[in-house]
Amino acid sequence: MLNDTLGTTKRLPAVVDVNVQTEFNINKYFTAWLQGNNLLNQAYQRWNHYPVLGMQIVGGIRLTFEGK
Repeated sequence: MLNDTLGTTKRLPAVVDVNVQTEFNINKYFTAWLQGNNLLNQAYQRWNHYPVLGMQIVGGIRLTFEGK
């Protein structure tokens, strides 16, 4: 349910928000990771009339200073 600026309540359509995250251990010091958000690129309001961002892909490398 959504209340607009006039106080009217509206039923919002259903959405599917697909998110995936994975990590790859390269060796005992380095780990690479990749995260995908909103992979179906659906547009909808998440909170207080603010739309969600479109599809996002983020990745990085993690360095560990102590051996495992």
